[in-house]
Amino acid sequence: MKDFFLLTFYILLFGWAGTVTAAEKQAVFIDPPYFLTDAIPDVVECSKQQLIQRGVMPQSIQCVIESAPRSSDVLVGYSDGSDQWITSVANAEWVTCGPRYCKTQRGEPAGQLNGLIQGQLQVFTMAGYYLAVDHGVIRAHRRGTGPMAEQYPRYYVQRWDGQAQQASTQKTYDLWCNPRGEYCTFTLDGTEYRTTREELPLYIPMADGGDCMIEVCYNDNGDVIGLNPNHSSYH
Repeated sequence: MKDFFLLTFYILLFGWAGTVTAAEKQAVFIDPPYFLTDAIPDVVECSKQQLIQRGVMPQSIQCVIESAPRSSDVLVGYSDGSDQWITSVANAEWVTCGPRYCKTQRGEPAGQLNGLIQGQLQVFTMAGYYLAVDHGVIRAHRRGTGPMAEQYPRYYVQRWDGQAQQASTQKTYDLWCNPRGEYCTFTLDGTEYRTTREELPLYIPMADGGDCMIEVCYNDNGDVIGLNPNHSSYH
């Protein structure tokens, strides 16, 4: 038997993991995502606070844990044990704040700034946190802690026990590189990105094996499993 972590806030999983809906099958985290572990602090300080306190409002600020990885590979699957797969879960996200309220790109409430700013402020903050003002200072608080813990409870995780099939742990990537140009496009956490070949290793790891052609390596099904470690662009 294997312990699973059932996330009742399905938008967290389905916003990142794919197109299957909760009505079709119930997906669970087999491994807890980074923002649900106990290894992260309850409060994260935000950048550019001195500017804000002087009345100079920047276009964006960051409230992130510098040592945290940009994303984490997490094993997920269906609660009926029919399938398992690895998905990349973002550990931070963009939040838009107005004079009072903040919302994620999915439209979820993400804190409030109580009139500290005018117009809009873009905040890059940790997933699973909300934003609040403390004596004129913006901070990110882990859900379930801080001044608005009741309004922003920690995401509820319920243990679920079930028999699962053996997982296929090889991750694949939706990646395409323009053969006549320097740019590549790929999808990460449901968002499409465009970057140069030289910057691809910042997002996609080198493949360990597989059939390698030009920039990337493939598995037996023709899926991209990583970058070609021998390609000149990555040296």
